[in-house]
Amino acid sequence: MVKKWRYTLLLAFIFPVLLQGRTTVNVKQTTLDPGVEISVHELYGYPWISASEFLLNLSEDPLSDTTSWAANGRLGGHLVTIHGGSAFIHLDVSTYHLPAPVERYGKELLVPLYEWIRFLHTRIYPDLTFSPERRTLILEPESYSIRDIVIQNFKNGSTLRIETTRLFQEQDINIWEGRNGWLYCTIYGATGDTIQLNRTYDSGILRGIIPIQSGETFQLSIRLRNAISGYDFYIDPETRSININLRKPSSLSASERTLEASEKWLIDTIVLDAGHGGRDPGALGADGTREKDITLDITLRLGRLLERELGTHVVYTRKTDVFIPLHQRPKIANNANGKLFISIHCNSHDNRRASGSETFLLAPRLTEEAIKIAETENQVIRLEENQEIYEKITNEQYILAAMAQSAFMKESEDLAALVEKNYIRNLKTTSRGVKQAGFYVLLGASMPNILTEVSFISNKTELQKLKRASYRQKIAESLFQAIKEFKDKYEKDIPNH
Repeated sequence: MVKKWRYTLLLAFIFPVLLQGRTTVNVKQTTLDPGVEISVHELYGYPWISASEFLLNLSEDPLSDTTSWAANGRLGGHLVTIHGGSAFIHLDVSTYHLPAPVERYGKELLVPLYEWIRFLHTRIYPDLTFSPERRTLILEPESYSIRDIVIQNFKNGSTLRIETTRLFQEQDINIWEGRNGWLYCTIYGATGDTIQLNRTYDSGILRGIIPIQSGETFQLSIRLRNAISGYDFYIDPETRSININLRKPSSLSASERTLEASEKWLIDTIVLDAGHGGRDPGALGADGTREKDITLDITLRLGRLLERELGTHVVYTRKTDVFIPLHQRPKIANNANGKLFISIHCNSHDNRRASGSETFLLAPRLTEEAIKIAETENQVIRLEENQEIYEKITNEQYILAAMAQSAFMKESEDLAALVEKNYIRNLKTTSRGVKQAGFYVLLGASMPNILTEVSFISNKTELQKLKRASYRQKIAESLFQAIKEFKDKYEKDIPNH
């Protein structure tokens, strides 16, 4: 109670004008935007903003939903969800803890104004400005949507990160390689300071960057110092940056490159990850059956099949009921020089009728359903001692991890499709498809990698199947067959293997 009164007095000091009867805040997307008036109510002696009204009027998603109990919408490319009576704001796959629960006020959901602005500033709009005297909140005050260009050089190439003030979509970006060492990147609907962003570099793949503004189209003419073997790009929704990966050509001879390619696709080491474990039980069935026990049994069965039938070296992230932090699991795979990484899980849903299998790839483009599933799987972080590492991963280190994994996206998709095909054929189950989600357990694995949800432990019928050893063996056999088909496909052109 003492803390609450101190908090009240602090807000009364910070927002004296709003406490004198002001009932709205004008929220502008940009400086020139006329803005939208959002209601502010005085509760407990300090201002609370209508977060549901904020989401309804300012969400980028026309399908944003608000009710008297919950509200959601997209702000700055992020999915924001709030619930009446909850002290948490959900942002994509993470949460933000409020000092007080969300209040229901009629059909509105209210959040302490100061905490709502702090949430927006720290998680979505780093450059927002607020004037309590003018009752004005500007989310993106900068006049340019391209803020900066950052180059990172690595042994195998370089990453060019274009920092932006809003989230662009893939269709807004066009990248192509020209003649005589030029690479071009056009961003439609973008603006930038052509003088400030003009760059030259003394080392690395890039010689320099010449920016050109033509109407509302912004182009980077990138002068390359050396030839590149390829490039790709992705948009990081967490930082809203556009990341272009430039790969150096191999310095090996033709025969060495052939040998290197052969070794790359000789799938001789497979890393199996049994989901959860130790103090993390995973999802629980209605009768208390633990996901960690089911996944470990399936993983060990699959490992024995791979060793016996294919002679493959199998590495396990765990073979017993122990707790392994999420960020350690892909490290185990990389240190073992794994050629495939497969994380095995059981699905769970509030809807007890949800059923079937689905297999996921790591990717930055998330659907709402995928966000919910990833959030459930990533909750294990709360049991880890070194939790701050995940904040780093979701920002700067995500770029490095994505650069390592981008070369294996096609192979991961192929493996995931084979897994779902074999589930349908052998288990007679319903496939929910191959999807993309933000699983930390896959982040950084430098090889084709998937996370498969074999069945719903929350579904009574599927739970009974999962409890049968014969059914778990069928799941293992389905995964084995998918891996065998994948291995046969990618090794068929390797001579003398």
